[in-house]
Amino acid sequence: MVLYEEKYTVKTIVWTSIIAGLVITTSSIAVLSSVPKTETLWPIILIDALVILPVIFLLAIMTRFEVKIDEKTLSFGYPPIIVRIPLEQIDNVTFTKVGFLSSGGIGIRLSSGGGWNYVTFWGDLARVEWSNGRRHGFSVKNPEEVKRILGKLLGKDKILEDYSKR
Repeated sequence: MVLYEEKYTVKTIVWTSIIAGLVITTSSIAVLSSVPKTETLWPIILIDALVILPVIFLLAIMTRFEVKIDEKTLSFGYPPIIVRIPLEQIDNVTFTKVGFLSSGGIGIRLSSGGGWNYVTFWGDLARVEWSNGRRHGFSVKNPEEVKRILGKLLGKDKILEDYSKR
């Protein structure tokens, strides 16, 4: 049974995707129009396929985000890139605030403290430390409700607050 769930569209990534698409289209047209018609275009097409298309694919994936807590698992991420953490493997969950400088932006980011952060907006972030020293962080819209539910499932001693980074 699902005890908590957030599903939403990440509007910042949607706008970033639209702007990136426009920039890529404009630059491709500029490059193609400047290349003499006698030149073969396969290197340009190969570069587009190997570099630009995966970026567009990742931006398209990162337009949806979900957080789900059930009796056995905490899961979060950008479908189909979902992190699933069994509750019995969680050492602690720290709730904190993140901004541009502390998160490095929006999307899947390598955390300065180690591990990966899934950031959809600047504000509340839950950082999970779990088995073998692994760490993951994720944006959460309703931190009080998540604290309450995880406190019941894990024990209140495993729920920490670190709002020193405001």
